Amino acid sequence: YLDTMSKGALFLALVVTAIVAQIIKATMLYVGEAAQILLSYSVRRDLQSALTHKVVSMSFAAVTRYSTGKLTNIIDQSFLATDVSIQLSNVLRATLMGLAYFVMMIVISWKMAFFTILIVLVLWLLLSQVSKTLRQIASRVTTGQIDLWRWTVEYLNAPRLIRTFNAANQVESAISKARDLYLFSDRKADLIVAAIPKLLEVITVASAGGFLVGGYLIYSENAYEAVPALFVYVLILFRLRP
Repeated sequence: YLDTMSKGALFLALVVTAIVAQIIKATMLYVGEAAQILLSYSVRRDLQSALTHKVVSMSFAAVTRYSTGKLTNIIDQSFLATDVSIQLSNVLRATLMGLAYFVMMIVISWKMAFFTILIVLVLWLLLSQVSKTLRQIASRVTTGQIDLWRWTVEYLNAPRLIRTFNAANQVESAISKARDLYLFSDRKADLIVAAIPKLLEVITVASAGGFLVGGYLIYSENAYEAVPALFVYVLILFRLRP
């Protein structure tokens, strides 16, 4: 059917197809994100209710083992449910898209797909080490955040006691120490996370250039025939990066 169409009609058909595909993509993305938001806030509400019920139901002997600030912060940690649901959604979407892109790569050239898999494995190992570091930093961030809430709530609720024992300096030092642990660790994590996309971009561009040069060398004088496939491959490689 496409062979019987004029070039003008084929061009218009491709333009309309691209527009419709973009509309469908945007609609599906919104539906997915809306469902994710509704689910995450529902989970967060239920988790916060469960944590509140747990704290309120504890015996006096049990509840007095924890500071007010720590209990308050533990209940507030329910916001992590939103982050977890967002990450799970991203992982699921990335996995499905990645599989689709890899199938397309194999159809275009299984040799280039093989080298792409090697590159992805190397990146996976590097990012695994980065993730391990980030988990350790995240643990310090959480500890610092809980301590900051704990000391701030406890000390600011006891102004008379602080002044009676002339402990203002000790209070300020405890709060500052917890705040620094929280902020400095969080800053370090943000610096690492900010560097990851730049590193991946450099590797992706270098890989794309390598594929183009390699394709040119392989096809030699007939390289122009492979240019469309190579550019599609490079486009897929860039889409695969996220």
